[in-house]
Amino acid sequence: MKKRWRIVLIIFLSALGLLGVVMAAVAFYLSPSRLTSLVNRYADQYLEASVTLSGATVHVLRDFPDISVELDNGKILVPAPDSTEKWADTLLVFRKMEVSLRPSALLLRKIFIPRLHLEQAVIHLFTDKQDRSNWDIFPESEDTLSPSYGLSIARLSVSDTLRFTYHDDKDTVYYSVGIKDMTARASFRGGGYNADIQSFSNTLIVGENLLFDRIPFLVRGGITLVNDFDDYYFKDCETVLGKVPLYINGFMGLREDSLELRGICRIDSTGLTDLYDAIPLSLLPREKPFESSLPLKDVVVILNGAYHYQSGKFPVFNARLAAGPGSFLYRPSGIMIPEFQAGIVTSYDPGKGNYGSLEMKGLEVRSPALDLSLDGILSSVFKEPAVRLSAGMEVHLDRLSGLVESIGEDQATGDVSADLEADFRLKDLTLTALGNIMLRGRFLTEGFTLDLPAYNLFCRADTTRALLDINPGTSLDLEVGSDSLQIRYKGRELAVLSGTELKAGSTPDMFTMDSTKVQPLNGSLISRNLRVYVNDSTRIRMDGGNIVFSVKPDSRDQSLPVIGLTLESRSAGAMMGVHRGRISDLQLQADLTRNVRTQRRDTTGLSARRDTFLLRRTRTRHEFSYADLSLDLDREERGLLRRWNVNGTLKAGQIQLATPFIPLNTQVSDAHLVLLNDRLEITNTVIRAGRSDLLLNGYMTDMRRVLLGRGRLGLNFDLQSDTLDCNELIRAISSGMSSMDKQDSLADSTEIPAYQNLLIVPGNVNLQLVLAVSNAYYRHLQMQGLHGMLRAADRYLQLDELQAFSNAGDITIDALYATPDKDSLQVGLNMEMNNVLLEEAVRLIPSLDTLFPMIGSFRGLADIQLSATSRLDTGMNLVLPTLQGACRIKGDGLVLLDGETFSEISRKLMFRKKALNLIDSIRVEATVADNRVDVYPFIMEIDRYRAAIAGSHNMDGTFHYHISLLKSPVPFRFGIDVLGVPEDYKIDLGRARFTDQGIPALSYRIDSIRVNLREHIKKYFENYSFE
Repeated sequence: MKKRWRIVLIIFLSALGLLGVVMAAVAFYLSPSRLTSLVNRYADQYLEASVTLSGATVHVLRDFPDISVELDNGKILVPAPDSTEKWADTLLVFRKMEVSLRPSALLLRKIFIPRLHLEQAVIHLFTDKQDRSNWDIFPESEDTLSPSYGLSIARLSVSDTLRFTYHDDKDTVYYSVGIKDMTARASFRGGGYNADIQSFSNTLIVGENLLFDRIPFLVRGGITLVNDFDDYYFKDCETVLGKVPLYINGFMGLREDSLELRGICRIDSTGLTDLYDAIPLSLLPREKPFESSLPLKDVVVILNGAYHYQSGKFPVFNARLAAGPGSFLYRPSGIMIPEFQAGIVTSYDPGKGNYGSLEMKGLEVRSPALDLSLDGILSSVFKEPAVRLSAGMEVHLDRLSGLVESIGEDQATGDVSADLEADFRLKDLTLTALGNIMLRGRFLTEGFTLDLPAYNLFCRADTTRALLDINPGTSLDLEVGSDSLQIRYKGRELAVLSGTELKAGSTPDMFTMDSTKVQPLNGSLISRNLRVYVNDSTRIRMDGGNIVFSVKPDSRDQSLPVIGLTLESRSAGAMMGVHRGRISDLQLQADLTRNVRTQRRDTTGLSARRDTFLLRRTRTRHEFSYADLSLDLDREERGLLRRWNVNGTLKAGQIQLATPFIPLNTQVSDAHLVLLNDRLEITNTVIRAGRSDLLLNGYMTDMRRVLLGRGRLGLNFDLQSDTLDCNELIRAISSGMSSMDKQDSLADSTEIPAYQNLLIVPGNVNLQLVLAVSNAYYRHLQMQGLHGMLRAADRYLQLDELQAFSNAGDITIDALYATPDKDSLQVGLNMEMNNVLLEEAVRLIPSLDTLFPMIGSFRGLADIQLSATSRLDTGMNLVLPTLQGACRIKGDGLVLLDGETFSEISRKLMFRKKALNLIDSIRVEATVADNRVDVYPFIMEIDRYRAAIAGSHNMDGTFHYHISLLKSPVPFRFGIDVLGVPEDYKIDLGRARFTDQGIPALSYRIDSIRVNLREHIKKYFENYSFE
């Protein structure tokens, strides 16, 4: 037995000696200088990187049985791959590295490092867009069958700072940390490290979101990093983020489009300011908008989900905190709250039917100026928000300067108190669902004044109260009253009122919780004076006003409201820009109803509507449509017109208007307007504009469709007037149109119509106007008994049987002006004038001088019949080749004045009175066609002569007239031919073509042409209905 132990002892001592000899040989052979040379020489052959060291030392016995290696001033550089756009070549730089290696683990194909220590090191991990990483420095083994070596580190420590950077250019993730000291020991249970990390700077950027910016972060607890630093597991971690102490148990995963978060985070105690500094910058404003000493306690956040950067979708969470008591200063408005405290609980878990809730418990604000208390909850935030709260407030405005820094001590006076209790869903804030709301509120003040120049706000009120009480399914009561109230903001008045009282309430026993129908309401508004300023240029006023209103369900559809309104006012007025109006003794009654559109679901109806829509889209817009009547309503205004019908009555003692569009003193008296089913009737309404007065009766139709850009406006009026000064009205309208053009140019309306010189009849107006005027003035004419009819439709305009007695004679006119398209412009005129002065006729119809050049040489009374039609060009000029007409002029005792042609004739015929000659009688008939005027033979007696005259002249100025002398001092008959142009003509004596018995009677032609032309002028509206 002793011999056996002796053999074992000899073997053990021999092995131990051999091991000592080997270790001594290794230590001797691997001297620091030699080891350094070997590492610098051969490391590049086994790594795809460049390795340099200033010194390397091996310790065989210090950590026996492990071997320790000390490396000094090392650097690992990784060359950039070919064709890479961005790369970080420095993988590792350190001043000192100590590594312990356990050789026995190599027999098990494991690389076990009991201890790794870095001193003053820099690590930069980088992945480019091609998913190539700078830490892949180990070449792939050609032996794919043998298992690879596993790597494990038992203890990792850092001293004298470690700067670590991870940059994934492919997934746009950047993380940088500066660590002062760190110790991480592998857990005996496996799975991560128990770490103690003191980092002084943490920066995290994911995509374009800067989540952390140089925030210090202290960690003590279990941490596991896997999946190329994309996944972080925390177990019982006590951390300090900035100045916020955290307790973390959970997981964080960095994803390309989101930040995955699962676990619990707890803060036992911190400050609001410290917490704000620690929250990711992408979630809050970069500059902190407040100062606060507010403490936060018992802060717990439980997360289970992912925060998506683009959509902003939240993970499932549950959080609570207790804040205060402490002070709070909001910098932008200078509001200082000396004491604030509240408890807040919020959660979100859509899988369990929780779509977001926020609960306030015991919120209290205490200051000399403000006492506020509130308890409430906002639930189902992201689906069907509901509110339940109770709040009370007392404001002492005399002490408001202590609450808001920018308010002086003398800028606010008075006290205000308010209470509120509510329980409702936001979707129930409609007329149909008011019965589901519980809302009680009270606002009281005996008077206050706020004069805040810093906020451009002024408000003054005397005794004012507001009471609201809504009991679900039972009743609604509202009462608001103010002795006086004035509000001014940014130097502009918003409202001024006095003696105003508003009351509203539900109909007894009809206020229910049925949200399928409108809840009936009634109310009234009484105001001694009321001023409302909509904006800088629009204001409305009412004096002695009394408004009664009601809301009830529509009998056709109980879910739609019918709003009734009755307004009486001693005086009301409005101003809109440069336009002003005032109404006295106003009485207005109106009913507003929602349109009910039947939903036809049959396929035939759907197909028909689709075809109509396609036809409308492909229909060519008329070239003159820009001249149609249009108010250019915006989309919102057109939507209101589609949804609502308005019926009502307006009566007013007097309406006064002042506008540059009608620069006349304009008044409307005894106005009576009735609007029913899109038909506006005007009855016995007197309009005075300047010298003119009008009594208007009639109606307008289809206004809604015209305002929506469809349909035609029907206008059917009977207009009576004692005095109508057309000259004054034309000047006013011209001035108004000029003002409108200037306003359009200021509004950047630079579009120039294609036919700006053409007067176009609107295509969406059907007009029938019956006119009866006792005294009318147009140009130089003074007319009595003017009556007739004006019609317009389809871009045609007609004057029908316009008759008047004037200082120039009796006049009857039928006229037509048509602009259906640019190739069919035409004008027509049928006129009869009896006992009219010829010179006045030429002034009224300048074209007469063109048709009959010598008519300007005649003076005296005559009867004129004229009918003509012609095409027009887009400059409103007559297209002479298309001019057709007939004219008859009959006069007795006319005077022929001296003229160049007359002088020549009178000289040759030896007239007794060559300067002035009396014509006993004359009857001239002529037709116009084919660019020529044909004057039919007629008898004229002048001086000692009786002559028959006929001839023609062309539109180019050439003429040829023949005069047969039937009676003269000469004992024989002869004729005279006058031909040429006015500048160059000749007179020839010749044979007489006519005799007393040989003058052809052609009056029937004139009558026939006039009848045809008159029918052409009148026929378009013969069968047209304006109803």
